[in-house]
Amino acid sequence: METGNPVEAVRYFQEAVQIKPEYGEAQGDLGIVQKSLKDFDAVEINFRKAVSPSHGLITPICNLRLILKG
Repeated sequence: METGNPVEAVRYFQEAVQIKPEYGEAQGDLGIVQKSLKDFDAVEINFRKAVSPSHGLITPICNLRLILKG
């Protein structure tokens, strides 16, 4: 992911998951950007959504593990 304006990126990823909730990659990427903003509650929520059975993604599982481990 390129660096830029993380606040703007959060807005775009939130819009993407609103439009297409089944787009798990956007949910995981939203968590990554929120991590850069140190919004750890939102990070955990979005990583958990990205690893939900409907998405079945592996990378967010690893990211969630890192967040929960501290």
